[in-house]
Amino acid sequence: MLRVCVLGLMLMLPLGLSAQFWEIAARAGYLYPSSRLVREIFPKGWVEYQYEGSYYFSGPWSAWANVGYGYKKGHSLGLHEKTRLYLVPASIGAACSLPLTSDIYFRLGLGGSYSWLNTRNNNSFVRKHLNKESVGWVAKSNVHVYIWDNFFVDLFCDYNYSIFDFKGTDLCIERFDLDVSGLRAGLGFGMAF
Repeated sequence: MLRVCVLGLMLMLPLGLSAQFWEIAARAGYLYPSSRLVREIFPKGWVEYQYEGSYYFSGPWSAWANVGYGYKKGHSLGLHEKTRLYLVPASIGAACSLPLTSDIYFRLGLGGSYSWLNTRNNNSFVRKHLNKESVGWVAKSNVHVYIWDNFFVDLFCDYNYSIFDFKGTDLCIERFDLDVSGLRAGLGFGMAF
């Protein structure tokens, strides 16, 4: 996971030699999974914390990289045993920013994502710990409101597509793919330099 983030930042580093400007932001958002099955196991979605860096390389165009972390407790279907989910998504892509006023900018972006998932189950019929990886995509929308000099508030709404392959049988229990795709909306704070 760390390798993906470092690789993304290394790919963006040469662009910074003649950068117009960079943005960094810390964000927190609520992920509402689109899968009914995931919402049954982990009710009401979960909070995800993120860091995002963007480099504006040509006018309104930027390249961005993002890494996040989410955690949620739930209950398995059937026996209602305790289960936990740890999700670490990383994404990289491009975006276009459009000024609405001198201090407010709207941004749309699209990119690829890599996600790592760890599940922990308190059930003797399935494996206690499972790690899975998934490659998907993310569509981003942001509104940056500059509140003071180079500092801004980031209002965002993203859709992340990520499906983890759990199909098959695990110790006589049938398993299904875990679709953690969904809408993520929240708030962040950042600075431009």
